[in-house]
Amino acid sequence: MKTVICPDSFKGSLTATEAAEAINEGVHAVCPDCDTLMLPLADGGEGTSAIIASINVATARTIQTINAIGDNITATYYTSDINGKKTALIDVAAASGLTLVSPEKRDIMNATSFGTGIMIKDALDRGFRNFIIGLGGSATCDAGAGIMKALGPDIANMASVIDVTVLCDVDNPLFGPEGAAYTFAPQKGASPQQVIALDRMLRQWNEEAVRRTGREMAMSPGAGAAGGIGAMFMAYFNAKSLSGIEAVLDLYDFDKAVSDADLVITGEGRIDSQTLHGKACMGVLGRCGRYGVPVIALGGSVEYSDTLNGSGFTAVLPIIPSTMTLRQAMTPSTARQNLTETTKQIMKIFRSRL
Repeated sequence: MKTVICPDSFKGSLTATEAAEAINEGVHAVCPDCDTLMLPLADGGEGTSAIIASINVATARTIQTINAIGDNITATYYTSDINGKKTALIDVAAASGLTLVSPEKRDIMNATSFGTGIMIKDALDRGFRNFIIGLGGSATCDAGAGIMKALGPDIANMASVIDVTVLCDVDNPLFGPEGAAYTFAPQKGASPQQVIALDRMLRQWNEEAVRRTGREMAMSPGAGAAGGIGAMFMAYFNAKSLSGIEAVLDLYDFDKAVSDADLVITGEGRIDSQTLHGKACMGVLGRCGRYGVPVIALGGSVEYSDTLNGSGFTAVLPIIPSTMTLRQAMTPSTARQNLTETTKQIMKIFRSRL
């Protein structure tokens, strides 16, 4: 029996690699002779640059920067030679990520992407002109204003010599009912009144961006990623936008890996309706559907809906077995044990069918 194990990270608990190892342990506890292939994933969010770096030969660079509320932090990005180009691999979440700010300190109205701009400028100063930017997991809704401020007044000239590809973990537009403010700002601590104000700000930002660049990118898929940073890169840098999960799956030659698989196990920290809009689990499901391979998705929490239940997964399962606090559930050791134990139950069912 061949099982492909390909989770995203369980944000705030386990990296994608740690999650894959926990699932792998569960598989072999029940089926010791099972052939497993671990392919840790990222979809443009937290950990994307590290996953791409693990597939390519890359150098890690750690620098001093700030998080979304201005606290001094260290953050890591990667540099590599990709397709003959000196390339910097940077995650917005590495400096401006939501998990870097405790819930009681989150301030969506003032949160800034300036720290990500510091990372980009560091790479520029080192001579890198090709950038792959992972957009997911931000604590911001500033449409990249902080990044632009960090890069300085020469951004217009800079944009003409920089090649930027953005990897989006969602396909939402910049503003409106499905936009950055209404869809994601509540997760970042925004009140209903702040959501309305942020959506208005994003509309005003877009009017200015169109006036300055001549590009109307607000409704482009992924424009609303990372609190509108996707729209900023598309408008001001004419960035190429790709689905983060599709790009990572292509790097793994994922279709070949799953074409002869008997089972695929994926997962991420939270599975809900947003999972269907470009997240890792949905990317995996789409590829496996080509070969009729069953896919089971595991989530730290699962918000069931008719849409999710009808999406094509063989099963979508939460991994928390008993009542516990969110803090307990997100403890790395607990999350790892829960993943392993849930996988054991899955493998018992599948072993009985062989």
